[in-house]
Amino acid sequence: MAVNFDEDEDDEYWSGRSRPKANLFDDDVKVDSRGMFGAIKKEAQSFDDHLTALGLGREEDETDDTITTDWKGNVVNEMSSKGSSYPKAGSQSHPALMTSSSGIQSARGTGGNVRISSSSVSYNKDSSSMSGFSDNLRPNFNTHTRSASFGTLGEKRPTVSNHSTPVSSNSASSTSLEEAVRREMKTPTNTDMAKLQAEIQSLNRKLKSAEKSRWAPLSVADTVTRIILGDRYSLEPYRSLKDKLALLDAAVGNHDGNAILVVVLFMRKTLSKTVFYEQLSKRPEAANQYIAYIKMHHEKRDSVATEMGHLCRLEEAAMWRYGTANLSSIPHARLKNLMECHGMWFERNPNLTEEATSMKEQIELLNKQLLVEATDDKNEREGRSPFKEMPRKANLYFQPLTTTLFYCSKYHYGESEDYPSSPLHLKREFQLSEKHYLLVALRARSMVKKWDDLEPLLTSKNWRGKARIKSVVKFEQVVNILVQNKAPPGIIDKFLRLVEDEETRMDMARKHKQHEVIIDTLFQMKDRQRLVEYQRHVPHRTDAARHIEDLLRNSGIKWKN
Repeated sequence: MAVNFDEDEDDEYWSGRSRPKANLFDDDVKVDSRGMFGAIKKEAQSFDDHLTALGLGREEDETDDTITTDWKGNVVNEMSSKGSSYPKAGSQSHPALMTSSSGIQSARGTGGNVRISSSSVSYNKDSSSMSGFSDNLRPNFNTHTRSASFGTLGEKRPTVSNHSTPVSSNSASSTSLEEAVRREMKTPTNTDMAKLQAEIQSLNRKLKSAEKSRWAPLSVADTVTRIILGDRYSLEPYRSLKDKLALLDAAVGNHDGNAILVVVLFMRKTLSKTVFYEQLSKRPEAANQYIAYIKMHHEKRDSVATEMGHLCRLEEAAMWRYGTANLSSIPHARLKNLMECHGMWFERNPNLTEEATSMKEQIELLNKQLLVEATDDKNEREGRSPFKEMPRKANLYFQPLTTTLFYCSKYHYGESEDYPSSPLHLKREFQLSEKHYLLVALRARSMVKKWDDLEPLLTSKNWRGKARIKSVVKFEQVVNILVQNKAPPGIIDKFLRLVEDEETRMDMARKHKQHEVIIDTLFQMKDRQRLVEYQRHVPHRTDAARHIEDLLRNSGIKWKN
């Protein structure tokens, strides 16, 4: 239904001078005298009557909760009653917004765009319409078995069907929420209460049982198994020495290091030191685990050695203390630690006599190194010989005896035996063998190219006082040392002739291309055939080639072949 407005009347109405002050939904108001709102009211009443005729009307006991607001959103009236709701008398609201839990779901007129809904009613002046209702053009009214749908408010076209039409989204959602709340608010029955009380009593009994079982020990096997598997366990119930030893034996029997260590630490905490060390020393595997633990976690090295001493492992404690004494990188501090360790752990132990002797030699060597290094460092800084020609690459501290002897043979060869830096002094003090001393000295003098010092090293006197070149070292070794240090051919030739075995001498001469040595050796052997054969390998017009020709032409030589 279209409604036409006169502009003058419209302006006069909205200005408030002649606006009707009446409740649109009041049944006592006469619709003829209210213009457009009367027409809308009339349509709504006809619509309601038609629903009642179809059996879809509102029940008598149905109540509405109505909130009426003005066009600014302020609450004008708020009430709950049966049937229709009324705005406040004298309210100046233009549209009325009403919320109802039942009634008409939707209706829209074509003329003034009027929509009536159970949730809200509003009127828009600019569009001359009432809005805020559902957007369905044809409102549906739901019952359990029937439905009625209509078009515009101006046309009455009832349609009745025997099948149900889906409920609008707002009504369906509110209904489903109410049903869900009713289901959730179910009152517990006596059976449910009895089940809850029984469960509470069961939990209380378990709690009391757990509190009592805290002081009731499990079997030894179960406790050790719990330790190995990482489950919860308690060692507090094991209070007697017998129980603790049984626990330790079970852990040792399982060969699990963690379990053994747990029990050992528990025993150390709860037993006296005397009993603890006595029982632990009888079980080597447990003692090994405990010693490994204290080595890793103890900061004081002396305390670790003391613990091992209490376990009757004096030799192991002495070697541990010796190893820790050598950790210091300061020469004087290491010397002090070694002297203390020697006096406390080695000198008093009759089972460590050999070790005590070796440690004493180490202390003496370090002491000599301190003396030599102090003098050499000063001479090097002052640029004195031999450090000026041969600068040092490292200091002498903490070097072994052989390296120290090599150092002294390189920088202090020829010094008097009374000087601590002399190689002969080291040989005498540390009782070095002749072979050991000779090999080290040969390498040192060959490295610095002092070839004239080699022959005196290899010269010895017999009982008649006659000097001859003879060495406790094989001359094959001497030749190899000379070759490694790139000695001149004449030096190699000289010592190569001193090799006793003829075949070995010729093999080494052939390897190092010493032709004269091979020729003289074949001449000594009177082997003409091999000499003729070797002539093919000698370069022509050389001294070696001419030497072979002279020997072959000499008729006074008696050859074997």
